Amino acid sequence: MTFDFEERAGDLIENVTGNESVVLYSSQDFKLVNKGLTNTFRQRYGSQLSAQKKTVGQVAYVTMHGQRRHVFYLIVTPKSYNKANYSDIESCLISLRKLCEQLDVRQLALARELGVGLQEKYIKDVLFNVFQGKLARMSSEEEPLFSRNSHGQSHWNRLRKSTMLIRAVCVFSLLISLAAGTWIVQAFLTSPEIDFSSLKDYCKDVSAIQPDEYTVRHQQLAETLKKEGADALIMEGGASMVYYTNIEWGLTERAFMVVLQLNETEATGIHTTIITPAFESTRAKESLKHAHLPDTIQPGMVEWLEYKSPFASLGELLTNSERVMVEQNARLFIYRGVSEALSDTKVEMAPRSIRMLRMIKSDGELDIMRCANTVTELAIRTVRPHIKIGMTEFDIQKLMTRALKEAGLTNTWVLALVDENAALPHGSSSEQRVKEDSTVLIDTGGEFLRYQSDVTRTFFMGQRGTNNQTIEDAWYLVRRAQENVLNRTGAGMNCAQVDLTARHVIEKGNFGPFFTHRLGHGLGLEMHEEPYMNQGNREQYLAPGMTFSVEPGIYVTHEFGIRLEDPVVVRQDGKLELLTIGLAQNPWTL
Repeated sequence: MTFDFEERAGDLIENVTGNESVVLYSSQDFKLVNKGLTNTFRQRYGSQLSAQKKTVGQVAYVTMHGQRRHVFYLIVTPKSYNKANYSDIESCLISLRKLCEQLDVRQLALARELGVGLQEKYIKDVLFNVFQGKLARMSSEEEPLFSRNSHGQSHWNRLRKSTMLIRAVCVFSLLISLAAGTWIVQAFLTSPEIDFSSLKDYCKDVSAIQPDEYTVRHQQLAETLKKEGADALIMEGGASMVYYTNIEWGLTERAFMVVLQLNETEATGIHTTIITPAFESTRAKESLKHAHLPDTIQPGMVEWLEYKSPFASLGELLTNSERVMVEQNARLFIYRGVSEALSDTKVEMAPRSIRMLRMIKSDGELDIMRCANTVTELAIRTVRPHIKIGMTEFDIQKLMTRALKEAGLTNTWVLALVDENAALPHGSSSEQRVKEDSTVLIDTGGEFLRYQSDVTRTFFMGQRGTNNQTIEDAWYLVRRAQENVLNRTGAGMNCAQVDLTARHVIEKGNFGPFFTHRLGHGLGLEMHEEPYMNQGNREQYLAPGMTFSVEPGIYVTHEFGIRLEDPVVVRQDGKLELLTIGLAQNPWTL
């Protein structure tokens, strides 16, 4: 990808198109905000910007409501009366470029007064250095990109002088054009024209969870509550609420709860009640309408007014209840509120038997998860040939994000780590660049029909025989640890034994101290859920239908990191089955 620098005459705001984000400057105290815009933007965004606590050389930003456009504020001075310097301008522009990469911003509109009094020629050099990495100058005969404006002009008149647009343009070779007012320069090595169409519609034939499955889930819960001698399960927004009601509800300071109560008159054995803030009742009813629950589930609704306790209705709803469970991920104030409202009832966190209901996946869930994880692995394989020497971790991150979205995944995430950065298991992508002999780790996933994918691959950039032998040995050791788990574990083993099955392989290879985390985690509606494969989890045993990741790793600080991750399911015959196409075969071809 390159950047097309275009000078456009006219008002900045009037010239901004639907795809362009705006770049303004500000002091750290936000008293200097492109002076003519001070009142408007300070009133609307001042508190939001200040809360970001950005200092000189950094960038604060706000996102336009309902849009993918942003307003960026370069923090160029500490106070409004201070003068900016070139170093701080450069730091701001570097921060801006990083933000553009992270937010996938492709077009920016800047006022040419960005230099706030500094010499235009040098500000322009800084700009090109940052976005290009190699200086490209205009000839002296051409009109300078930036010019100082008299203090007597209004902000709008000053902006009307000129606007500079930075637009991402795909080219396949280094191209520097000095046509009047426009520059095309190589800035990033990633290309937006890579074809990811092979990933599109890969999961088109996979169905969402069907209404009848919610009936089964309620019936299973009713049976479990009876065995536990409990009368109800209470939960707030999150994966369990989705599991039982197909309703997604974000957490706020206001309690929004679902009560699943034993009731033999109901077809499922469970009566469902939604407890909602009164002012949210319309949204709650719409969410319930779009949940498309079967006729066997007919939830009731209780509304609470803001000046009253959201827990007051529980006393009436759960009269004569002796034992009530609260879902394990509920927040403390929810648990306390329930306990105080039901002071004569035994209130406790949901036991393992109830948590097991979500751990055991149905065929419908497995179909979704299998496709989500398979297409995630395919996305890595598709991106791999397009990772080139000189790319940054951010570049890889952007490529993977595009591939995952093309594959139909939402809420995607990508962790791309190169060389010594991969020694941090949960490090952050950066400007670290790929070299000829680099080791690249990609840990990535997304959401499909509300279920999560999570796959990791580590591979080498160099040809066979050119990589560090220690790193290559570590890669194959991690691969053998994965294979050992697949071949030697299954239903009936506890989670500690599963972890140790992989850990012993790495210990025998003399890398034991460098395998620093658990072997894996459950996967489903949540990225990390039960069961957890760690050495201390001796009470949880594998059972058919359980899904979890198998992700051994070796991490040598300041040197390298290797991790391979594939989700698996425990089959009905007790053996493990991959939810991906297959384990990575070698560190070159995946």
